[in-house]
Amino acid sequence: EEEILRAVTSAPADALKISSGVGRLAVGAPADLCVLQSVPTDYSMKDRAGNVLRITQAYQCVMTLANGYVVHRLD
Repeated sequence: EEEILRAVTSAPADALKISSGVGRLAVGAPADLCVLQSVPTDYSMKDRAGNVLRITQAYQCVMTLANGYVVHRLD
């Protein structure tokens, strides 16, 4: 899970060269974030080569904060 979180937080900020506080939780850093919940699931996906990948876990956004304010909440 840590690898997944890095892939959607600090790694994109590093790639865009905006990593000065962006993509990390730290005092004084921008506080736009989303809260994710792990959801069990069961479905399959096929890639262009025909390989099948079975998906047993997904993530659902339950809350989004922007500029310190809740802008989305799953009810």
